[in-house]
Amino acid sequence: MRICSPHCGIAPESGSGGEVYERDLLKGLAALGEECHVLLARGKPYERVPGLTVHPVWPPKGLRWYVTPFVWPRYIKKLWDEQGYDLLRAHSARFVGPAALWARRHYRLPVPMVTHHHHLDPSPLNPIIEKRVIEASDCVITDSQFAKRQLADELASAPTTSRSSTAVSGRSTPRARETKSWPGVGTSRASGCCCRWAR
Repeated sequence: MRICSPHCGIAPESGSGGEVYERDLLKGLAALGEECHVLLARGKPYERVPGLTVHPVWPPKGLRWYVTPFVWPRYIKKLWDEQGYDLLRAHSARFVGPAALWARRHYRLPVPMVTHHHHLDPSPLNPIIEKRVIEASDCVITDSQFAKRQLADELASAPTTSRSSTAVSGRSTPRARETKSWPGVGTSRASGCCCRWAR
């Protein structure tokens, strides 16, 4: 499968949650034999991985959510014209969703769009941006029950969702909750610190 995935960043040295998740997901998909074509701001660092092709886009910096609808659509179309793809993927409803939807509609691209939803930050724009993107997506993937509930509770949205683990390989699979006792804190689940660690 050939996947078009516009991105804000997948730097190898980044410890930012979203960047780590996306970087590992794309590398994992490439390792499974999928062709991942990443649109990334020119000059942004990335790890060279077989099966993961980075297409630099302009401008080199400043791809904020309010800028991407003016940048990514033409590159989404350019990649379609050059080699086509089977899936248009939005790693964020706010940062990528509007640009991906606009490109698909404006250029009449006959390709399904999958949106990943991790969480909603408090914003009065959520019902305007996120809700519209989520409802216009062919599939929404959440990585937790919390994220799925958040869509229903805060956006009154129940799109076609699929919950997945945040891992592609077994390296970061969820484990059972582990109750730890800390000095001055009881050992019960109610008063203890419940930690869920990934390997």
